[in-house]
Amino acid sequence: MRNRCWVISIAGLVCCGIWPAKSCDAAEAIRFNARAPQVGDESTHEIQFNVNLNMSIRETGRTIYTAERDVKRTQSRQITCLRTDGKSVQQARVHYRASSESAAQAGAPPQTAEHPVVGKTYLVAREGERLIVTYEDGTQPAEEEVEIVARGMDAVGRPNPLAGFLDGREIAIGQTVKLPGRVARDLFGLGDAVGSAADFEMKLTGTQQLDGVTCGVFDTQIDAQSALASNLSMQISGRFWIETATCRTAAVELSGPVTLSEDQVSAASRFNTTGKGTIRATLRARHGRERR
Repeated sequence: MRNRCWVISIAGLVCCGIWPAKSCDAAEAIRFNARAPQVGDESTHEIQFNVNLNMSIRETGRTIYTAERDVKRTQSRQITCLRTDGKSVQQARVHYRASSESAAQAGAPPQTAEHPVVGKTYLVAREGERLIVTYEDGTQPAEEEVEIVARGMDAVGRPNPLAGFLDGREIAIGQTVKLPGRVARDLFGLGDAVGSAADFEMKLTGTQQLDGVTCGVFDTQIDAQSALASNLSMQISGRFWIETATCRTAAVELSGPVTLSEDQVSAASRFNTTGKGTIRATLRARHGRERR
């Protein structure tokens, strides 16, 4: 389904061992400074994603199909910066420690499949708008592997939109900042899926130490309407942990309801597809330097 890709693009973070955010004086302001990517930068990402959707298809007013579908994805990957232009990572190496998908329909046990990228390493670079994915020896992976890698590595060759917005800003505890819709689209890789009327707000609630690194903690609310269907909307709420000294994302938790409605008309019939459900995405990122 063409609406599937925008849902899968959303990412957030599992917060293992995260303590409640430190509450600060309402007058206190936190300064954020971006750090340019450097060759040898290394990050590990632990990602979990779940979407539960009740689907219904009607033909000329008559229900012909209903289903409840639950999809879960997990992934663990290690990313190393190999080349940079001073603003963004131009080439990266990514190794997949784990990657799998579990799908289940109501009344049936889940079926789990391991993705073919597990245990493999890829080189990713951008040429114009095209993302190039190869093995380390330069040979071409299978199409399915390229699709999986490209879906999670679209940020290669693009500046970090959230870091660009926060860099040099002082934000007071309790202050809410409204980000342009393009930041939400670029940040989550949603493209036109969220349309042009997306609202993306973040409220700074305090600071918190994650793995010894000071992070600003933001509560967020994202309301979006899709441009890819007659009616596809989401109301996502959650929390971001952003490193104050680098503007790199350390953790994210996002969840909320999603609804869709799409009409398709043929010469003989009119079909209406509707769906209602919830999504949850978490990601924990740990940043460091490559060990040699």
